[in-house]
Amino acid sequence: MPKKIFRILITSRNERALVKNQAMFNILNSLKKKVDISETWILYPSGKDHNKERPKLDQNFKLFEDFNTDDVLKILDIEKPDLLISSNDYEFFGRSFVLGAKKKKIPSVLVLQRIFSDAYMNKKNTSLIKGRFSIINQRGFFILKKYKILLKTYHNTGINFGKILFYIFKDLIDPFLDSEPAGKFGCDLILTNDKNTEIILKKRKIYTKIIVTGDPGLDSTYQKILNCQVVHNIKSSEINVVLVTTGYVEHGIWTKNMWTTAINHVLNAVKKNQSERIKFSIKIHPVTERKNDYQKLINNQKLNIPIYQTEDLFGIISNADVIISLGTGSWAIVEAVLMKKRILVVNLFNEPIENLPYVKFNVASQVKNLDDFSKKISEIYDAKISEDRINNFIEKYLYKFDGKSSERSATEILELISKK
Repeated sequence: MPKKIFRILITSRNERALVKNQAMFNILNSLKKKVDISETWILYPSGKDHNKERPKLDQNFKLFEDFNTDDVLKILDIEKPDLLISSNDYEFFGRSFVLGAKKKKIPSVLVLQRIFSDAYMNKKNTSLIKGRFSIINQRGFFILKKYKILLKTYHNTGINFGKILFYIFKDLIDPFLDSEPAGKFGCDLILTNDKNTEIILKKRKIYTKIIVTGDPGLDSTYQKILNCQVVHNIKSSEINVVLVTTGYVEHGIWTKNMWTTAINHVLNAVKKNQSERIKFSIKIHPVTERKNDYQKLINNQKLNIPIYQTEDLFGIISNADVIISLGTGSWAIVEAVLMKKRILVVNLFNEPIENLPYVKFNVASQVKNLDDFSKKISEIYDAKISEDRINNFIEKYLYKFDGKSSERSATEILELISKK
């Protein structure tokens, strides 16, 4: 008798989100060690003409447009998955598949990896909520096209007209009242990275089974740290300082003018405090930010500063002495904490301490400006790194950092599908 091959369907926002989804890759690899699986990724509608420009990916994927239907139930009938995995059950396309899977009695899992849940799942996080206005302004028509798919799914799953009107009303107001409304749309299992997220979801009366696993994506970081010699606490005549950027404009948190102000502020500080001892560079993260935008600002200051874009982020952080961050949260800075790096958060726009978890847990120093750049860099370089603070940070936001989060996730997933 042939062995059972579990068919897994995974929804993903786009090809870029797919290739960046290290948490999902690690979970799938852990599953493959236990059972035979066949996975297919479905990419959300993109608005692109993929007959001319089809993504080139190593993973087995299909575009939503490949199915020639906007009926999610028909797509599930075609694919016949044993399991649906989603990273976002609130986003309209992802929610359509979660609702469809529920109708078809297909088990579904939400991999809800939200670092700094007390900041990002806080209903009063005005920075995130304000950013949604910007996103709607830029992509409103495309969002409506995806919402049309959700409306059709509501109808096809048997939801009555009155409830559909109620859901439409909720979807009009929730994005501006709640910075993270995910987790309440019917997945059978929610896997999350920290206990705080579990507490928040239960307070919202979400009764789905919630399991805290840690962050499966950081299992790769754990192995890298084990396998390489991370440079830290080694004093030398030079201080290697790296500004690691974050896509605040892309996510609607900053305006373009805010970004220009922030980058120029750092460049001005570097120019006024040029030192042979301090070697300054910029690492663009995510890599999709435009390198030319940074280069223009550097050229305006007549500076010679290396800019890294596609180079390995882990390697750059590993060899840095001091990391500079300009805002609230970034996975790159989490890796810097785990590598025991000295971190300087430049809080130009007066973010509250609740939105600055690195500062709140004293694993990073905060300044409101860089007027005395050389002195501040020297001070943080000479500061002692506290192992206890790092461990407290890990316990609060990552549950465990032991390289086994994806294994814990796979175990819970197999328990779910075994009950099918």
